[in-house]
Amino acid sequence: MGDEILMKITNKFFIILFLLYTSTIGNENNIIQNETASQEQIFERISKVRVGLKKEELEIVENPFISSKVQNKITTQDLNDGINNIFVLKAIMSNRAKINDKWYKIGDSIENAIITNISSESVVLSSQNEKQTLKIARENSNVQISK
Repeated sequence: MGDEILMKITNKFFIILFLLYTSTIGNENNIIQNETASQEQIFERISKVRVGLKKEELEIVENPFISSKVQNKITTQDLNDGINNIFVLKAIMSNRAKINDKWYKIGDSIENAIITNISSESVVLSSQNEKQTLKIARENSNVQISK
């Protein structure tokens, strides 16, 4: 008698479990179909021809990456007995100086001048007849370095 009741309960349990399982499978298929339909709608909207500028209108627009201003080039004459070139001191670190985007040390030559001294704020260039002191170019006063 007890075994029959247990068998009926077990059978009902498995039937309910089976029904729940089949309903979730159907629900998952429904969810997948809804997602597929929404993705297809998105692809349909994307694939429509979009109207932009005509080729003639694009040719009229100036290229933003090319500077429209004519830049004046500074020309210097190389003379054997003086320092005539423009040197820009960008940085000083220890015994090295960055001049015109290249790093130099004491004794290095730049064109017809030799670096004779590097201090914390300046660099001295010497040639046969003259000396030139370079100081760091302050390009942007808004830059602040803090610890």
